[in-house]
Amino acid sequence: MGEKKKKALAWIKTHKKQLIISGISVAAVICIVLSIKNKNALIEFLASIEKSTKKSSHSIPSINPSADNDITALEITVPRTYTAPNHTVDVPQHIRKLPEGRHHSAKKAEQAAKLGIFLLSNETIVDHYCKNCAAA
Repeated sequence: MGEKKKKALAWIKTHKKQLIISGISVAAVICIVLSIKNKNALIEFLASIEKSTKKSSHSIPSINPSADNDITALEITVPRTYTAPNHTVDVPQHIRKLPEGRHHSAKKAEQAAKLGIFLLSNETIVDHYCKNCAAA
């Protein structure tokens, strides 16, 4: 039994490339036959996909080529779906990680200590502020 198994494995190893090609060929033939048999269903499926993509085209950013440079550049316009620019957002006090090589000030370390917060060397405390506030 062991001898037959070794011979079979050796045959598979020597004919590996041919086995892969024949397996891919069989799969391709099966796909072609199935697509020919189900041609109408495939056409309906593709039409429904096309119809659904046309409905949701408003959420896809428009791409406008810019002719200002010799190199073709693309300008991407994304529709604005967030709040209006005059809508204010309160941002609470929070800890922020600083870029590498930066550290917090002594004033911020003292402020954090008063609040019972231990800051790492690459962290700082950011005070409460208002986003999108129009300057008066």
